[in-house]
Amino acid sequence: HLDLPEYARKVDFYVQMALDLPAGDMSPPFVAPLAELAGDAARAGGKAANLARAAAQARVATPDGFVATTGAFRYFLEACELRPAIDRLLRRVDLSRPDEVADIAAELRRRILAAPIPEEVAGPIAAAAANLGRNPDGSGCLLAVRSSAVAEDGRASFAGQYQSLLDVDPAEAVAAYRQVVASKYSAKAITYRVLT
Repeated sequence: HLDLPEYARKVDFYVQMALDLPAGDMSPPFVAPLAELAGDAARAGGKAANLARAAAQARVATPDGFVATTGAFRYFLEACELRPAIDRLLRRVDLSRPDEVADIAAELRRRILAAPIPEEVAGPIAAAAANLGRNPDGSGCLLAVRSSAVAEDGRASFAGQYQSLLDVDPAEAVAAYRQVVASKYSAKAITYRVLT
């Protein structure tokens, strides 16, 4: 009976993939200042919401930042018609076949990296990155682009599962965003979601 919790998590994952769940909120604004999203994991994801809350409530020193919202992520998938293919491929995940999981993950990432970020999302990300990448003295600085999925820093930590990009030129922020989104579908992240 010791294996039952693990099997229950796997069954739950596969059932969720088989259901036709609503797409979720895709309304703008697609980018918001970090400080505005304190505690709002539904829009900012767990990591960003907790970081903003720490800055606001505990007065922890944090760097300035902005969040591409969960609505931006959903809008990107829907505008590029990626959701049906993602759902179809995820339904094929079988952890007992790690080579197939790796192949599915590679296909998912390939599709995301090939998709254009819609201007409704790309424009605000580029503008916020350009503003953030400008020091008060007029000099430029490099950015960190990190994940903040809804499940991160919640019931499961997801620590190290998604890609973080450091020293990103603000002009490359949209491409970096796409890479971080694609990392949601790495083999290790998919496996972690099934097992947690």
